[in-house]
Amino acid sequence: MERIGLSIQKSLTSAIYVGGEIEISRSFSGAWSKNKVFTEDEIFILPTLGLKWSL
Repeated sequence: MERIGLSIQKSLTSAIYVGGEIEISRSFSGAWSKNKVFTEDEIFILPTLGLKWSL
């Protein structure tokens, strides 16, 4: 498993959208870990929440 992602987007109005993504990966650098050392086979779970609008 290198990378798995799941994303969703929902329209709140005709111009505003909210969305999110959860990514599960083994391929990120060690900078994401507490001790900033790359550890092989360490799994990272990265949730993201976003808001976008169109003018």
